[in-house]
Amino acid sequence: ARLAAVERGVDELAERDRKLDVVVLNAGVVPREARRTADGLDESFQVNFLSNVLFVRRLAERNLFAKGGQRAARVVVVSSESHRGPTSIDFDAFGRFRPWTLRDAVAQYGYVKLLLQAFTEELARRWRGRISVHSLCPGAVHTDIGREAPSWAKPLLALTMRAFFVAPEKAALPVAYLAASHEIEGDSGVYLHATRRSAPSALALDAGTGGEVWERSERLLGDLGYTFEEAK
Repeated sequence: ARLAAVERGVDELAERDRKLDVVVLNAGVVPREARRTADGLDESFQVNFLSNVLFVRRLAERNLFAKGGQRAARVVVVSSESHRGPTSIDFDAFGRFRPWTLRDAVAQYGYVKLLLQAFTEELARRWRGRISVHSLCPGAVHTDIGREAPSWAKPLLALTMRAFFVAPEKAALPVAYLAASHEIEGDSGVYLHATRRSAPSALALDAGTGGEVWERSERLLGDLGYTFEEAK
């Protein structure tokens, strides 16, 4: 939720000369309402999407991905099937803070996951042959991501999670597969729904959409003081 903390994390990795074979982008939050971060952005937009953009692009800029050897470095993005919900992206209001309430939380989550998935597909296109980029929806997982649900709904939510949601250990299996499997070595752009290979939505796959998400996020980060050498 703080872009400066993302920068510090990359700086620390660079200072320790760490080279990364696998990066899993798993940060996520479901707020019960719109909240501004210290950077002036919507918390859901920043945590679920924009900070991931800054982090992974800065890693590449600082040459922190492992090179050489028999295997390319991999980026694994934890996305969500909820990215299929939105039918468009309002680029005119990209990154603009707008109020929303609890009844909009599911739609907001789907919207930012669409941005993340579109960016992921663009990343796979731009980095093909250098760094492999994969993504997945782990399905319904028994975590505390719904911790901001109203108190009256929490007993029902807890019961539903125990009955129908999978344990985090099981949900991590497709993450591990995308991070380490030899079967997809040399491939990029694989998307899994749980353990089944699938395809993201047509909107997320659209190269025009992905390119626009890339450019808009780069411009927004630049306005906030976080520019990229390649952009310069």
